[in-house]
Amino acid sequence: MAPAAAAAAAPAQPKSNVGHYMKSAMFSMVSVSIATTIASWISGQEEFVPCGMHVNDNSWIGERYHSMRYFDPKYTHHETQYVPVRDGAELAVDTYLADYMWEHQEKVATVVHYTRHGRGYTLDFPFSLSTQYKHAFSNPRTNAYVQRFVSNGYAWVSVEVRGSGVSGGSKSHDFADQEVQDAYDVIDWITQQPWSNGEVAAFGHGIEGVGAMLMAASGHPALKAVSLNGAPVDVYASAFFPGGVRNRNAISDFAGFTAATDSQQRWDSIPAFKARLMMKYFGGNVYPVDNDKQKLQRHVAEHAKNPDLAKELAQVTFRDDKLPSVGVSASELDAIRHLGKIAASGVAIHAFGGYYDMGVARSTILLYQYLTNTLDKDTASLLPPLPESADTNPYRHRLSLGPWSHSGVDNADPFARSKQKCFWHLDEISRFFDHHMYPNRREIAKVEDEEPIHYFTLVHNRWKTSVTWPPSYLSEQVFQLGLNQTMQEVNTPEGQETLDLGVKNRMSGIVSRWDAFKHSFGLRPDYSHERTPLEAQFITFLTPQLPLMEITGEVELRVFFSVDRPNVNLVAYLEDVDQTMAFKNENKRPGVTYVTEALLNPVHKPVRAGSSVYSFLKKDSREIEAGKVYEAVLKFEPISYAVKRNHQLRLSIGAAPRDEFGDAGAAKLTVHFGGDYPSSLKIPTYTGVHMSNVVPPEAAPEQPVTEESSPAEDLETESGEEDEFAVDDDSNKDEL
Repeated sequence: MAPAAAAAAAPAQPKSNVGHYMKSAMFSMVSVSIATTIASWISGQEEFVPCGMHVNDNSWIGERYHSMRYFDPKYTHHETQYVPVRDGAELAVDTYLADYMWEHQEKVATVVHYTRHGRGYTLDFPFSLSTQYKHAFSNPRTNAYVQRFVSNGYAWVSVEVRGSGVSGGSKSHDFADQEVQDAYDVIDWITQQPWSNGEVAAFGHGIEGVGAMLMAASGHPALKAVSLNGAPVDVYASAFFPGGVRNRNAISDFAGFTAATDSQQRWDSIPAFKARLMMKYFGGNVYPVDNDKQKLQRHVAEHAKNPDLAKELAQVTFRDDKLPSVGVSASELDAIRHLGKIAASGVAIHAFGGYYDMGVARSTILLYQYLTNTLDKDTASLLPPLPESADTNPYRHRLSLGPWSHSGVDNADPFARSKQKCFWHLDEISRFFDHHMYPNRREIAKVEDEEPIHYFTLVHNRWKTSVTWPPSYLSEQVFQLGLNQTMQEVNTPEGQETLDLGVKNRMSGIVSRWDAFKHSFGLRPDYSHERTPLEAQFITFLTPQLPLMEITGEVELRVFFSVDRPNVNLVAYLEDVDQTMAFKNENKRPGVTYVTEALLNPVHKPVRAGSSVYSFLKKDSREIEAGKVYEAVLKFEPISYAVKRNHQLRLSIGAAPRDEFGDAGAAKLTVHFGGDYPSSLKIPTYTGVHMSNVVPPEAAPEQPVTEESSPAEDLETESGEEDEFAVDDDSNKDEL
């Protein structure tokens, strides 16, 4: 964008849009304030804290990134229309551009949002009176993004995928190859617009990130960069069937919500009070493109052909099981089959993964490792071959791992003050797109100055960087499961522990990492409750008191087990046990704290003996018989966590919670250990806390931190300075 255009922008702003801010403003403000206050009281929202450096998950930069703000977002031109793709299907498309840029048809880069959940929602009277645009709608999930990128000199385009929202056509199934072809046509249309400079970036929250990956798979040369915020790259393993276990809530919620929006209904199963209130009294249907009601009815009628995903997956166990009415396998419900095309496209990708967001962190790590050719051989053998032409330079892509719930909606760090999210995904996405879409902004984006991987270490409360995952400074520590429910670093005598799986589930009602839709509507994973009383529900093993140590990566449990009836869904939790006295001003949670977990349906076998990699294909399976001892390998979800001096680690093994994953059949579970059954826990560790890769850099201790040195200073959360951009309400969350 020319500097002259930017300079001329300010006096060219029209005055006609100012009126909408005054119209019914007092009524709207009072209504929203009352609703928010009541909802916050009911949901137990905690007191706000200023976001300074090292406060909660605040960025390693320590301040907001605003890019180059040319325009006031109040002066935004909005167009909505149907765009036909090659087979004639009409997709609903919204375009946002600064008024000045629209009037002068200045050429800019475009950010496209390829959405399954609607490009915007209707507003009911009287809230429809206060809308900024000529159409009465709201876009709460992306409004902050629209304002940021439009004011920074981009166009923003939202597209409802075929068979969804108010777009035409129907879906053979979600993420079908047809969506890849449609994505190519949409990018083609964008590049032909008079305001387009011919370069496009794609963005997606959560499951919509899969749509952004399908855009990359289209191979369109105009697509330069993609940002994925909490996208389950491997939908089967990271969302719908983690460890091969059916995630009933995720499947039913996704199927129910999409069926409602596809049929122009308001979803009746919203899990959060505030969102239910908004849906009932403020609005919530996907808003129409125009006043042609017959066309709208025709398109919605076409959506009735969309398959019911919950029914299609009801009998699925393996990736290659067929969806009965569709005729394709469950493996078609993701983007990993397109990884070769994505790598060949040359598109730069920034993926965010939350430690508490289903299995998304592992999924984003897999994507980064594939693109940089750093996968282990077993995993690589299950994916499309990496094209020889692929640019595997690790600095081409970015990976950010933090303590977030689904799509980065909330900070779920159990040690955070007020659990308040201080990290702005929007800022990092803006930096990434500025770097790739506007080369003249690279000096302010400063992406080139950083290593490509950023990960947050809980308890230490610091961001760290790496070029590879896992980081190279780690070693392995192995604990053998043993007698008296202990774990030792030596071989143990043979023994066993048996659990009655009929014990009352005390985890009922807990919001877990697997409840993605609850996260999306503002309900945080609440693993931070005191977990000591849960001991009766599991077979537990406890380490001795430990030195100060860091766990970063994926913990692995190799366990020998038997059941009294065929089939069981196994779960294992890694927990931090603190029985020590608190230091003065120490950020401390006494008792037992959740660290991470692993799920496995043990009908699935690793791809080979000694491996911990699963294909989840029928050929790599077995029957589980009553009374027979089996070996199972459980991979815990990725984490970076500092264990303080004199703490212990507790391993809790049991059956996956029935209210989330159903009853697999077994009534008793026995864990065998020692002798012929060397059950063990392998942990990627570093003794002390690793300081040399902390960002921003800090002075390392003169002596290595050991069990004799106090961790209080190193592991204390610093208060930081007040953030001038912080606001005392929910707008501090840049995603919904």
